[in-house]
Amino acid sequence: LTLYNGLYEIKNVTKCEAFEKEFVANTLELTNTNYNATALKGKDNVLVSMKGVTYVSGKVTVGQYSNINFKTAEGTQVVVRTDKYMDDTAEAALKAVVDGLGAGDICDLQNIVLGWYNVPQLTPFAADSVKLVEKAPVVEPEPGEVQPVDILFADKANSSEFTTSKQA
Repeated sequence: LTLYNGLYEIKNVTKCEAFEKEFVANTLELTNTNYNATALKGKDNVLVSMKGVTYVSGKVTVGQYSNINFKTAEGTQVVVRTDKYMDDTAEAALKAVVDGLGAGDICDLQNIVLGWYNVPQLTPFAADSVKLVEKAPVVEPEPGEVQPVDILFADKANSSEFTTSKQA
């Protein structure tokens, strides 16, 4: 074994054996307390789960690296990073799950591989790696409250368009 960017690599494999017993993988439950480089050092390539994280932002682009941003209840940032080598069918299914999320939705992360590239990285390999637990509540405006809106203006003389940013 050699160490490269915090990840153990196998070199010069000379023998490979298949096991006939069923393999049941245990998952490491991540919390705000143990989700840091010090606590996770040496645990690369294990399956991990994390409950009750809040979706912040991010989308999945099939066939590319993508970041999906979450945070713990304590505010610790948790990044789930898809790999461009992920199976396209599984990645498309994960994309459908993430596309259905809105900011503030509560999710569980499950059976995600703990990777390592200088820092811990969470790498999903299936659509069920991100599970919606609870939709964020919809906040209705108070009567008479002004809400920010997108407004599209078109300059007909020059045929160019632009959109304003949201303003209250």
